[in-house]
Parts: sequence; C-alpha cells; structure tokens
Amino acid sequence: EQVGENWYDLSIASQGRRDDLTMDFLQSYEGRGIDIEVELALQLGKRLDEQYEDEYKHGDATTRQECQTLQAANFIADWMEMGGDLGRHPMLSVRRDGGTDEIYGRAELYTCIPREVTRELFEEVHASILMSATLRPFDVTESTLGLDDPV
Repeated sequence: EQVGENWYDLSIASQGRRDDLTMDFLQSYEGRGIDIEVELALQLGKRLDEQYEDEYKHGDATTRQECQTLQAANFIADWMEMGGDLGRHPMLSVRRDGGTDEIYGRAELYTCIPREVTRELFEEVHASILMSATLRPFDVTESTLGLDDPV
C-alpha cells in the first residue's frame, strides 16, 4: 500500500495480547533488560527535567523546555506495562512528507476507556462544567469519565 501525505493508522495488535511491534523489538533486543533500560531512561529524563526547571526559574532560559527524554521514557514504560491490557490498542501511524518524500512514523497506545484519559484532566482543574443532552444517568457518566466528586 502506498503511503501518502495524510497519517494512515495501522493496527499492530496480535492475538497473543501483545502487539507485533513490541514482540519484534523484544526478540531483537540484546541489552541488560528492558525494565532496567526504561528505569535508567526515566532517571535521566527526571534529572534533565529538573535541570530545565532550574534554568527557567533562575532566568537562564526564557521558556520552560519540555524534556523529550522523560516523555519518551514515560511512553515506553506505559507501552510495556499496559500495551497488552484489555481496552488498550497499540497503533502505528505513517505518512509521507510531500516536500522531502521521507516517511514518518509514530507509535500510539490508544485506550477506549474514557476515564483513563479524562480522570487525570478533571483532577488537574478546580472545577469544570459538563454540558450535554446525554449526561443521564449521572452515575454512569461519573463512572465513565472518572469523576470523584460531582455536584
């Protein structure tokens, strides 16, 4: 199939509850152990993130730099821990850059359980207002979205 300029999603899930991309990676992996590697990457990412925070606080940087190492390590940790869970769907998306003709890819771990995404969002805000004609029954909405203290 030809890769175009728009993102094209490829399901990479296998029947064995672990996606093909992860299985191929683990079969060719020759390191000290993926858990050790991920933990080391998380530690490095946290140190870099603290450094970026300090640089911003002390005026050495005009903007707060995001730590891509920490983001990548967190993603890999989540992928390895939850990639085979029920309700999680590993996806690989590809597209071609029209200007350079290069092919780009991205791996994503989708969830079809709304509260896995919305709970954290609602916990970060002091208040939120939900408006919809389909909020009833309220207890189902609370459970689905992960609302702990609705009014």
